[in-house]
Amino acid sequence: MNQQERTVAILSQLEVRSQLSVSDICTLFGVSKDTARRDIIKLEEMELAERFHGGIRKPFLRPRLESYRSRLIAHSATKKRLGKAAAALVGDNDTVMLDLSASVQFVGENITAENVLVVTNSIDTAIALLEKEVARVYLTGGMLSPDTHTLAGMSVLDKVRDFHFDIAFIGATAVRPEGLYYMAQDDIVLKKNLSADKLVLVADHTKFDNIAPFRMDFSNIHTFVTDRRPPDDLMEMLDKHSIRIMIVEEQ
Repeated sequence: MNQQERTVAILSQLEVRSQLSVSDICTLFGVSKDTARRDIIKLEEMELAERFHGGIRKPFLRPRLESYRSRLIAHSATKKRLGKAAAALVGDNDTVMLDLSASVQFVGENITAENVLVVTNSIDTAIALLEKEVARVYLTGGMLSPDTHTLAGMSVLDKVRDFHFDIAFIGATAVRPEGLYYMAQDDIVLKKNLSADKLVLVADHTKFDNIAPFRMDFSNIHTFVTDRRPPDDLMEMLDKHSIRIMIVEEQ
């Protein structure tokens, strides 16, 4: 097990146990104390966990995730470029799903097709669509998260199950050969309940090196829109699943 795989596994353990000691990590993964300490430092540098003397714990005084607004700002030129390219996949009269993702929000902002029906659980995306006068916009309902301006809960699932989408756009925290990774299990449940002719993943190259605790496989992914050629091992898996790759390079 390499460091990326261990850090993903450590994050999963922190969801259950809240904190782990160096000895816990050594026992769980069969590594030395020096290796365990390097894993702890890596997670702290990525602001996914807090270090204390002798171990690591879930963040308490600072957020585990960077804010949604800061993610919109980070690499915004790249995300806008991906959003514009992905939005061109939407046809007139399509029924479209836009999930919560900084890159996917830019998809919504660039839709030019006519008479489109859009469903989203993102407040910011819905507002952007209203400003564009997209034909119809449905919010899923659910509990509002003030940090991400998103709606969550079972009512979101109930709403998306009411639709069959011509095309659905999703993001990911990490894209690796093993599949797509997310910070919350609810993210995976929502995506697995989408009924769509085409499921389009929109994610920039920075997601190739990310980590997160919850994984889903590449099943049902039709197209992957990104800005750089994925690493060879990831390319091999995408080819294996017959996923179309759109690389939108900077002009």
